[in-house]
Amino acid sequence: MAAKKSFPCYGLVLRETPVKDADKFLTVMSDNRGKISVYAYGARAWKNTIFGAAQLGVYSEMLIEQKGDFLTLKEASILDSFSNIRTDLVKSALMQYLCDLTCEVSPEEVRETGTMSLILNALWCLSNTDKDHRLIKGAFELRLMCEAGFQPQLTTCDSCGKTDVNGAYFDMENGSVICPDCYSTLTTEQLYFEDGRLKPIKPVPPAVLEALRFITSADGKKVFSFRIDETLFPEFSAICESYCLYHVDRNFKTLEFYKNCAL
Repeated sequence: MAAKKSFPCYGLVLRETPVKDADKFLTVMSDNRGKISVYAYGARAWKNTIFGAAQLGVYSEMLIEQKGDFLTLKEASILDSFSNIRTDLVKSALMQYLCDLTCEVSPEEVRETGTMSLILNALWCLSNTDKDHRLIKGAFELRLMCEAGFQPQLTTCDSCGKTDVNGAYFDMENGSVICPDCYSTLTTEQLYFEDGRLKPIKPVPPAVLEALRFITSADGKKVFSFRIDETLFPEFSAICESYCLYHVDRNFKTLEFYKNCAL
């Protein structure tokens, strides 16, 4: 019989699934073991001491008990519930999507300090600043792809190496930019997939490109400290989303819910 042992961690709840009458199965992003699956006995009972910490998007100091491969949440003390998000429908919907996306991209039990810092900073900005939710969403999607190994090369044209790429196109398949001159020479085979679908190569306004460059290269704590004109918010958000979903290769119901709420 496997012996029980316990370990402390700081953890953010990325997903919660009801089990039986009062329990939950949690997916937690932890500081020392990455994404872990944790069973929380009685977490749906409001009198239980772990009730608050077992909610989606709550960051806590946790004590986890391990027996074999089975992990159980024994104690938890809330550090930040990002309460301002929970009173705003759009922000709450976005939090669900960001947690869902992080859960999808992160492998089991692989310590990822960059990803954990990113999701915590995103939720903090969403809760404590007036930064537009579209900018937080787009920056998170793009930087998460960098953390997952899909960092685009946005400084020079992928074809000719030119650094002056105003009016550039973002090649989302290859994670690169193409200057207008090189784009005009692309052949049909380079523009379309074999099944006739148009490849994801989209024009990028210069100001949006500068924002993308900043997000991919900035220190982790400064990822969300950029500004662009409000007229570019929709285009910025759409470009980051398209790049992210292309490489994750799936759709999210939480994303659709967020979009419906943001209409």
